[in-house]
Amino acid sequence: VESRSRTLWEHSAQNAIELCAMSPGGTLAIAQRGQVSVYTPLFEEIFTFYTSEHVTAMAFAKDNKHFAVGCPGSENGALSGKVYLFTTDPNAAKEADAVLENPDGMPLKIFYPSASRVVVVYDNYMALYDVQTGSELARFDYGGLPVQSASMGAGGNLVLLFGDGVHGALTQLTILDATLSEAGSADVNERASGVAASRTGAFVLTNDGVLSYGLD
Repeated sequence: VESRSRTLWEHSAQNAIELCAMSPGGTLAIAQRGQVSVYTPLFEEIFTFYTSEHVTAMAFAKDNKHFAVGCPGSENGALSGKVYLFTTDPNAAKEADAVLENPDGMPLKIFYPSASRVVVVYDNYMALYDVQTGSELARFDYGGLPVQSASMGAGGNLVLLFGDGVHGALTQLTILDATLSEAGSADVNERASGVAASRTGAFVLTNDGVLSYGLD
């Protein structure tokens, strides 16, 4: 972990590191095969979550106290997934507050629009959940389109990029509001690899450059 001028902390994991995530307040999560370890901004270990599953997504809420871990699985020959929701307060229980289960979809990305809401981007749909109860509040289905990338802006707007990275005619940009209602869409018509959202726009990375779209 680096500051602008020096190395703040180093850690050698026993197994290969699969993923890392850091909250705006500096809480750090390190996922390696078999476990996820969470550290305070002073690099003191808060807790370790042991799992036999691989980790494909992790995210912290802006309040520095809520944390989610997404893991894929398989059920009856199809991809499935679980998302574990934790409280990162050192005095909180080490068990997950809630477990979100999707029997036919793998978690790709996780976003926290607020401390009480979490959005999970699966490979076949996106869902909004209550953090404490794990109940589903809203859902957006992709209609069979392959999701390629997703991003959340500072204002809570969500942007999805659909496409296969090969056929430009399949590339589509969709903008959602905080309730996962579609606010707009556009045909990109270029091969693209990723999307990033800001408070006022969406940016699509193509093979030749970056396309900028307004949220209107």
